[in-house]
Amino acid sequence: MQGSEGIMSKLVPQFALSKRKPEELRSIAKKARANHPILADHEELAQRARFFQAVGHEVRLMILGLLEVEELCFCDIIKALQAPPSTVAHHLGMLEDADVITRKENGKFTSFTLRNDLITKHRVLQQLTGLMKE
Repeated sequence: MQGSEGIMSKLVPQFALSKRKPEELRSIAKKARANHPILADHEELAQRARFFQAVGHEVRLMILGLLEVEELCFCDIIKALQAPPSTVAHHLGMLEDADVITRKENGKFTSFTLRNDLITKHRVLQQLTGLMKE
């Protein structure tokens, strides 16, 4: 992987030039964990990272907005977004893999619902609304 070697060759000299002592850096890390206890919980941190990766795309945010209003079937989401089925399926899959939405099979229809507990926990849609007003 030539690209990552190039990055590492640039980072290593910077690391070597750090003027901070290891004890000082450990102290900074300790303060960060005290301020944000989640930083010490690797499982919770990984779960939140997956969540934010899943919602980190405009199409997926649109899907969340739609599903906040009500449960929708796959075909309704396609029509609402005016996007190709493959695109919608890809983004729904990412949201489902991160447990942000749930799938429900009903005969030949597949509907999706929002996991409101996660959306509320992370205040995703409220933050998005706040950003849009600024």
